[in-house]
Amino acid sequence: MFKVVSDSSSEKNSQTLFDMGMAYWDEMDAKMKGGIVLTGLWLVFGYGAQLLCNLIGFVYPAYASVKAIESSQSDDDTKWLMYWVVFACFNCVEFFSDILLNWFPLYWLVKCIFLIWCFLPISANGTNFIYTKFVRPFFLKHQGAIDNTLNKVGNIAGKVAEKAAEQALHHE
Repeated sequence: MFKVVSDSSSEKNSQTLFDMGMAYWDEMDAKMKGGIVLTGLWLVFGYGAQLLCNLIGFVYPAYASVKAIESSQSDDDTKWLMYWVVFACFNCVEFFSDILLNWFPLYWLVKCIFLIWCFLPISANGTNFIYTKFVRPFFLKHQGAIDNTLNKVGNIAGKVAEKAAEQALHHE
């Protein structure tokens, strides 16, 4: 279980994410708890669970990203760029495993919990974990090869575009 250090008092309190979640749950009002339970049930049994899950993983992060872009700080920009990189990697992996995972009855609920974990405003969120443990090492190891391939593809695309423009001009 991840440990999160709280700086709310002069003594540093170490709590697990589960303990923090339970503390927040206890402080919530009945309407908020009902909304969370209803959303969870909808993600398991409801029509449009995929849409709801993807909205949860997209709408708040998109809003927070725009706020980060418009703020004068740059750390929040980095935080949300990391989220979108992890989100894109997850979607690429999900594309290939979607056929199998859609049959799992709790899939949309688990995916939604995963996406929320990724954008939680704590240092032990999923984005920080996945980016530092998987994405960054992969990128640093393969950056040169990726850049070379992208340059080759860009050159080929440029030549194809030039040839297409030439042919379009000759057909007029």
